[in-house]
Amino acid sequence: MAKVQVDLRSETTPFPHFWETVFGSERPFMVLRENILEHYRIGREELGFRYMRAHGVFQDEMGIYREFVKDGVEEVVYDWRAVDRVYDQLLEIGIKPFVELSFMPVQLASGTKTLFFWQGNITPPKDYKKWADLCEAFARHLVNRYGIDEVKTWYFEIWNEPNLDYFWAGSQAEYFKLYDYAVEAIKRVDPSLRVGGPATAAGAWIEPFLNHCIEDTNAVTGQRGAPVDFVSYHGYPTDAGLVVGGEKVTYLHSNYWHDMARDNHKIVVSKGLPLEIHVTEWNSSPDCRDPRHDDANNAAFICQMIKDVAGYVDTFSYWTLSDIFEERGWPEAEFHGGFGLLTVNGIKKPSFHAFRMLHMLGNERIPVTMDKVDGLDGLATVSEKGAQILLWNYVAPEHEGAVSRPVALEVDGLSGERVTVKRYLVDEYHSNAYTCWKDMGSPAEPTAQQLQKLRDCMELELVEVNRAAQVEGGKLLLKFNLLPGSVSLIEIEK
Repeated sequence: MAKVQVDLRSETTPFPHFWETVFGSERPFMVLRENILEHYRIGREELGFRYMRAHGVFQDEMGIYREFVKDGVEEVVYDWRAVDRVYDQLLEIGIKPFVELSFMPVQLASGTKTLFFWQGNITPPKDYKKWADLCEAFARHLVNRYGIDEVKTWYFEIWNEPNLDYFWAGSQAEYFKLYDYAVEAIKRVDPSLRVGGPATAAGAWIEPFLNHCIEDTNAVTGQRGAPVDFVSYHGYPTDAGLVVGGEKVTYLHSNYWHDMARDNHKIVVSKGLPLEIHVTEWNSSPDCRDPRHDDANNAAFICQMIKDVAGYVDTFSYWTLSDIFEERGWPEAEFHGGFGLLTVNGIKKPSFHAFRMLHMLGNERIPVTMDKVDGLDGLATVSEKGAQILLWNYVAPEHEGAVSRPVALEVDGLSGERVTVKRYLVDEYHSNAYTCWKDMGSPAEPTAQQLQKLRDCMELELVEVNRAAQVEGGKLLLKFNLLPGSVSLIEIEK
């Protein structure tokens, strides 16, 4: 039996909920088409999410950019109606945009290379001044519509994963040029607007990007350096599958995120700039048809990665909140290995409950000590309500076999003779609509009756409800079993 110890008298350290700031989503156009806003509301109300990041705000389907010739003179017209409808609806439900400036409008593009089912153009602009004009007009329109006090709380991230030729048909130098034109244009609207990048895959280019912003000649001004307010990058613990779809995904070691976050934090600090660090995409794999995304072990993965990066990043944006997602076409089944925490019909996956339990943690962290056992780890916090202890049994790819972990949790520093204990559980059999779906035969399109059954078993389950537990000598001892891929939250009320 693994022994876990928490002393409530321990010195506390601040524990901001950095994983709740931003969530990833399908492109903004989907807000105009699907009932994805309801998923956003759930994320805001139950998980605490406050910003939405998505690809494709400049995608042609948004209708923003149009070139035409009138009386022999070339003119450019901007149409903001679609983006206004998207951002109006986001703000109405308490969600701010984390704006990713992508992809290239077809009439502004230098080539025809595209990606995804919806054909985002990934080529550099044919005219960088027109690209800058678009960025400036966009930012100016947003400030005029929503006010500078609002828009200066947003973020403007230039492009997506330019280190992959799947997402950027240009070179690193061309990306830096794209960035220079965009940041200078946005800062002309108001210097307080926050702009950054490079939004790279696998945590790459952070040092070259910062060196460019500090030392290189600015492509627009000819002066040294370029403005930068934050750095951003992505990561998936794989050495294959950096291109969406098709490839076999091989997992790297389970310290992947800790090591990358630590190393990039060190680079940023070494530059002496007061920059925020935003991870604007992460998940257990970059394949939107990976069944790992649907099972309980992904909930344990989420908890482990959040613990591993704590202190090294300012935000940690999970990709994505919803399975309403079309990069490889419309999902072919209710559970199909999609990135989301919610299925297309809003069924909560085990991963959703990882974020739910993390949201229930306090903002002051205390240490957890435990026997060294593969997969077993945890977090503990205190708040006005009492203590919150989150434990999980994560089955990492490099660990052979899945083993249940009997746990003896000892909580010290309690007063009185009895306390009230609640325990929530996610595993293969609890809080797990995915298991329910498989038990009913894995219907691709569940009937109304089947959807109701899924809703009946999708909520976070209390396995111990307001149990009065005996305290002896200021200590509480709780014993329970954690199945492979399980997560459990223990709340001890004062």
